[in-house]
Amino acid sequence: MMVDDTVTTGRVRDLVLSRKGNIVSRWVLVGLLVLMVDAGRVTGQTLETVTLEALYSLDFEVAEAKFLQLIEEDPTNPTYWNLLASSIWLKIVYQQEKMNLVGYTGSGTRDAEDMVDAETVARLRRTLAQAIETGETILADHPDDIETLYALGVAHGTLAAFEATVRRAYFKANGEAKKARDYHMRVLTLDPSYNDARLTIGTYDYTLGAIPGFIRFLLGLIGIRGGDKQGGIEQLEYAAQLGRRASTNAKLVLVVIYKGEKEYDRALAVLNDLHARYPRNFLLELIQGSVYERKEEWGRASKVYRSVLAKIQAGQDDYDRLELDSVLFKIGEINVRGFETEGLSLDEAVDAFEKVVISDEAGDNLKGRSHLWMGKIFDSGNQRALALQQYNAVLVLDCADDLKRKAKDYRRRPFKG
Repeated sequence: MMVDDTVTTGRVRDLVLSRKGNIVSRWVLVGLLVLMVDAGRVTGQTLETVTLEALYSLDFEVAEAKFLQLIEEDPTNPTYWNLLASSIWLKIVYQQEKMNLVGYTGSGTRDAEDMVDAETVARLRRTLAQAIETGETILADHPDDIETLYALGVAHGTLAAFEATVRRAYFKANGEAKKARDYHMRVLTLDPSYNDARLTIGTYDYTLGAIPGFIRFLLGLIGIRGGDKQGGIEQLEYAAQLGRRASTNAKLVLVVIYKGEKEYDRALAVLNDLHARYPRNFLLELIQGSVYERKEEWGRASKVYRSVLAKIQAGQDDYDRLELDSVLFKIGEINVRGFETEGLSLDEAVDAFEKVVISDEAGDNLKGRSHLWMGKIFDSGNQRALALQQYNAVLVLDCADDLKRKAKDYRRRPFKG
């Protein structure tokens, strides 16, 4: 009997996506290709230390202005278009990761997706299209131009990142990621010492290799094959140790992999190294806190978030770019989670949450989550009247429906810790 390939592909796709807990988290790793800042043809110590330093330190406007200047000087260079795309895309990721790490929205990554405006998306696509067009024009006359091959891999890798992490178009992301891998495999064929190319290859191979066998079998039915989990890690470690331009990016990907593989101490070692190099990148310190949370070392997590809070209040290393209330919320949450096992303070938790709910800067989702935590704390201490005040406060906020639903549940039935 003839099988309709279109129907079969659609069913396999639906089945794979129905198991998002297994596969989608792996595709987020492809999103880390966003950090592949392509400095292939960029020369000069000033640019290296000012522009790329600015990008890694989250100074997107400074970096973007310089990249636009480079494009004006040479609009036919795909590397310059990639650099501009990197500043646009990294700013998107910055907003998402900041939200995910400090958790000040009601719905996590869905809120992060919604905050990407259409004009930013269109601008990113236009910029990457220009990078690809200029690169392909060069390859038409010089098919073995290594820097152009590398630049094209970066452009397609960034598209893969965007499709996977913002649009959740995982199969489209795979197509772009495979193109990126193929270009960088060509780079290594021409120059085996070009270790920066191993970042793309390692990320792609790990991502597919880490998918459970049954899901990988289903993916094979629709043409997605390959993957080598351990080999991918080795490629990334080569890029981290030996890469000239992609070393930092490879380390960032390895942090995510080490967290996923529960090699938390290795993740922390890499994060310490990166933060020492880029002290103004507060996301690195926030990720350190999240690793300690994974380890359930609540005291150490609290110490990290308090360090972040102190830097915000002092304006140290430009940490005041991060919202104070979101960090206060994390401090409150960590104190609750570490109360029984490490003797952290519920009074300090309530104090932190109270600062959030009275703040003019905090959003309603963050306030709602703070009220819920305080309600649960008061319920745990048999202070029902105080708990009800907190749950009632959630219901008058313009916050996410799931927060209001929880508040209504706890009004009917006290929270039992």
